[in-house]
Amino acid sequence: MNIAIIGDSPFAFLLARELDQDVARHAHVDIKLLTREDRLANLLDHRSGTAWKTINKRSALRHVALRAEAVKSVSLREKRLTTTKEILPYDILVVDQAPHFTSEELSRIEASIHKLILAVKSKPKSRAAINFQGEDASTWQLALLIKGWLGKQHIQDVALTIPPTQNKALNDFLKGNGLMLGRSKDPGITVAPCSPVVSPNKLKGAHIDRLDCVVSDAKALAKGYRDVLVRSGDASTNLWRAEQTRAKLFSSQIARLVENEALRPLELEGAALGLSGNNGALTIVGSSQNTGLRAKTIIGLDLAFWRNLLRRYH
Repeated sequence: MNIAIIGDSPFAFLLARELDQDVARHAHVDIKLLTREDRLANLLDHRSGTAWKTINKRSALRHVALRAEAVKSVSLREKRLTTTKEILPYDILVVDQAPHFTSEELSRIEASIHKLILAVKSKPKSRAAINFQGEDASTWQLALLIKGWLGKQHIQDVALTIPPTQNKALNDFLKGNGLMLGRSKDPGITVAPCSPVVSPNKLKGAHIDRLDCVVSDAKALAKGYRDVLVRSGDASTNLWRAEQTRAKLFSSQIARLVENEALRPLELEGAALGLSGNNGALTIVGSSQNTGLRAKTIIGLDLAFWRNLLRRYH
C-alpha cells in the first residue's frame, strides 16, 4: 500500500514522524513525504535574529522516505501525482494546505532586506518600506522578527506593512509592535505570501471553496474521496504542539484506512496562533486570546517542544 504526504509545514513533518513510528513499519506499507526541502524552520525561535535554526526532517525518519521534489500536479481520480522527477501512484493521499516559508525563501528575503538597508544607509533621510502580502501566521511572525532586528540595527526609516486582519486583538498587537496595517507607497521590497507545496488548482478533481481551499468533511476527507485526507488551509496556526495533536489524529485516521476500518469524525481544535514581538506576546487558541505572561508561557512550552526536536534532528 502506497501512502503519500504532500506538505512543507510542521504538520506534514510531524505526521510523517508519527507514521514512521507505527504504520510505516508494516511490511506492506510504503510511505513517502513529498516536500520542497528537507529542512524546517520555526520563526518563533528567533534567538539568533535572522539566523534561522532548522530541523533536518530526513534525519527524523527511518521508515518514511522523504522526497525533496516539487509537486506539479495530482490526479485524485486516477490516484497518481506528478513531481519534477517522477510519477507516483498512491492508495492514500494526505494534502497539507498550510502555507509555510521554506528556508530557501527565508534566505532570499533576508538577502533582499540586507540590500534595502544598504541602500537606505547610503542615502541619509531616505525612506523605504517592506510590504508583506501574506495573511498567515508565518508572515506575521516574520514581519515581527524583522521589525525587531531592524530596531537592534537602529534603523528607523524602513516601514513594515502588513494587510489588516479580521481580528481586532491581532491588529492591535501587530500595530503595537511597530507594524503598519495596509501598504506603504515608499520604495522598497515586497514579500510575497508563503504557499503550500501544491496549490489547489493543481489538485485535479478536487472541490475547491471560495477561499481557494479543498473542501473536506468532519473526518478530514476531501469531498468525494475516501482515500484523500486534507489538512485544511487554516493559515492562523503555527504552534507546534497543536500541530502534533493534529498529526496524531490524522495518523490514527490513516491507520483505520490501512486496516479498512470505519473512519471517525476528528475533534480538531480551532486556530492555534502564537506571536512574539519586541512589545510582548499574543496567543489565540480556539476562542481564547491571551497576552502578557499567559501568552509567553504558552509560547515557551511550544518552544520547549520545538527545541527538543531541534536537539535530536539538527
